[in-house]
Amino acid sequence: MVRLAVIWMVVSASVSFAATKEYFLSSTVHGICVPLSIQTGQTTYHTVSRILCAMLCAQEGAPKFSFTNDNTCNLYGEGGIPRYASSRHTFLVLPPPDSLQDVATGKPASASSIYHQFVPANALDIETNATDTMYHSQEEEHSWWLLDLGETRTIHAVEILSRLDNSPERLHDVEIRVGSNLATNYEDFSHYIYFSTYAGPYSADQGRLSCFRADGVSGRFVAIMKVKPSDTDQLQLVDVNVLVRKE
Repeated sequence: MVRLAVIWMVVSASVSFAATKEYFLSSTVHGICVPLSIQTGQTTYHTVSRILCAMLCAQEGAPKFSFTNDNTCNLYGEGGIPRYASSRHTFLVLPPPDSLQDVATGKPASASSIYHQFVPANALDIETNATDTMYHSQEEEHSWWLLDLGETRTIHAVEILSRLDNSPERLHDVEIRVGSNLATNYEDFSHYIYFSTYAGPYSADQGRLSCFRADGVSGRFVAIMKVKPSDTDQLQLVDVNVLVRKE
């Protein structure tokens, strides 16, 4: 009954956001980076209400769902997220994918170190598969990469494409934080707002990772950093997108 009441309250409150389709994100996967393919995979069911669709989403461990007026229940990424033992699930409205845009491409970036010609800006060019234009750090502890959007925006998703052709497992224990001011101590971004985390290790078949926040986090600077002590695996970023609502 507790789960049903929570789902009913949120579903009822969200009707004004869309007439025929609503997007939701389960709080049980809030702030966790997952392969983008998990979010975009879709399975369709027919249910008699949004409440039952939300319950099915929780049962199957899907990151999000939509429900249309013809009683179609779409689960996105069904089974992609492990089921949780807790009986309490809440749902937040997620902006529709077509309402978001990337604002990172071409913006300035800095980093803790640079390996050869692989500068921080390489992760923000239009090349999405060429590893010769990626960012690559030196072997060091707590390597980081920092993006300056130039203005404060409410960020709903950060997408990361890591290196696929060599040692993809180096990407692990990564944290994303968002800040309003340029950090003065680059080894410590703890004063930035926590956005998401990726435990890893990464593998090439995961492709692009999506780190999403339905509520959105406002800030100008986006930091991607490795947080495991004594870890000297290099940070390798082929492409980074930061998604905000379209203006």
